[in-house]
Amino acid sequence: MLVFGVIVVVAFVGRLRGRNAATFPSLMIAIGFLGIGAWALVASNFAGFFWLFIVIGLLLLIGAWPSSNSFGVGRGDAESSDYIH
Repeated sequence: MLVFGVIVVVAFVGRLRGRNAATFPSLMIAIGFLGIGAWALVASNFAGFFWLFIVIGLLLLIGAWPSSNSFGVGRGDAESSDYIH
């Protein structure tokens, strides 16, 4: 989980700084958390602890969802147009 956290923090810091950071790893981690969390909830008869995995997965999914500017769309600079092709 520490490695997952480092991957997500590095990706999100890059996005906050305006770089075209990859969101695919964060999306895969989010889907993993949601899947394991849903399975654990059902298997444990909805024990409260496993809602934590669902919440973390949803937050990661929201944060990693590609925005319209993820690929340089609408920025208008020459550098971002390279990423569109």
